[in-house]
Amino acid sequence: MDLRTSSDRSSDLGHLYSFIHQLHSLKVIPPPPPVSVTRMAFEITPFRSLTILKVDCVPLSQVSGLVRVQQQLEKVSVQRSLNTLRELLIDSVEERRTQQPPEAKGSLTDSWRLIATAKFTTNR
Repeated sequence: MDLRTSSDRSSDLGHLYSFIHQLHSLKVIPPPPPVSVTRMAFEITPFRSLTILKVDCVPLSQVSGLVRVQQQLEKVSVQRSLNTLRELLIDSVEERRTQQPPEAKGSLTDSWRLIATAKFTTNR
């Protein structure tokens, strides 16, 4: 029998969100079989302090929220996930531009201004 109260659960959820908001590094990988990754979506928007992002074996189209974190990323690694670099470097910038008011639109490099390390090996 679970004796925890609703406020205990709310507190636990608050601690979880706090942890997620403070996390600096995230690696997105597919779940182990038999779960299929083809219909899964990975939302990275809640990771507000993210500076390192690694995506491995997950189609980048299934990682949503990239436009919200790309300006704070310092290191990015995308492996076995891209068909073209355009999916990451250009398409996400174009998506960002459609979400911003016209006066806030910056250049392509503004979207990736803090990147110090980028790794795109073993993609198609």
